[in-house]
Amino acid sequence: MGGNQLVWGIIGLPVIGFLIQALFGSSLQKSIGKRSLGVLAVLPIGLAFVLGVLVNQGLISADPASRSAIVTGPDWISVTGFRLPFEWLIDPLSMTMVLVITGIGSLIHLYATGYMAEEREYSRFFAYLNLFIAAMLVLVLGNNLALLFIGWEGVGLCS
Repeated sequence: MGGNQLVWGIIGLPVIGFLIQALFGSSLQKSIGKRSLGVLAVLPIGLAFVLGVLVNQGLISADPASRSAIVTGPDWISVTGFRLPFEWLIDPLSMTMVLVITGIGSLIHLYATGYMAEEREYSRFFAYLNLFIAAMLVLVLGNNLALLFIGWEGVGLCS
């Protein structure tokens, strides 16, 4: 299942959306307008949904005995014999949750572009909303307690 590496994009796209909104949102709002800024908020979540569908398709076509995989990234803590890597668990339950989070999340983003249209802090709202989606994805995909805790706290921070 080589498509499992797409999990980095599933988590990375909302983070990129957050960074764009947080760092450049105010200036982009003045230069390209709120509507275009809304597209930049919805697009990463929608693309993450598409990547989730692709990973899920690979999971469905796999042999039932091998429908679980761990995607390991670099260590983020490594101290004399103790190592804590970025690890994501890809299985039917986690991918179902990814599709719910990104699918419903993209619809919420789309609705919020109109609902929040008259607000001054438009870009800040979408920055937190994108970060919320990223934290939810870390929460459901994390394969160790530390990542679960970071996702949980991220969801609380953005709420």
